[in-house]
Amino acid sequence: MKDSKGVNEADIGKRIGNIGDLPDSVRSQLDITQVDDLEQKVLSTLTQRFDGVATIDEVIVGLYRVFGYETKARQEVIDKLTKMTDSGLLKAHEDKKDVFEVTEAGRAIRTPLAEVPLSARM
Repeated sequence: MKDSKGVNEADIGKRIGNIGDLPDSVRSQLDITQVDDLEQKVLSTLTQRFDGVATIDEVIVGLYRVFGYETKARQEVIDKLTKMTDSGLLKAHEDKKDVFEVTEAGRAIRTPLAEVPLSARM
């Protein structure tokens, strides 16, 4: 339904789009949950390179080979994978330690990196 000014009320609050190009100082002020750039890269690496299932080491190598992403510390990637598991984008593999799988929610994320400006990717 549109209001008196022609604005579709259902769209209000959903018009921000990808926030990858915003500086951390602006993103920290937002009260929204969106997949960040590294999460997008992890999902893309897992689904396209490893059929949705990979070890931590495979994720680290895949991030570098696909995106040129060099992590400062292994723990940074572990923390990101844990956060993504807590948010339902990934799940820990039932039978293997340190193996993560993309969930249906993770597969539903469709923000192609090709549409994200290069300056916002790293």
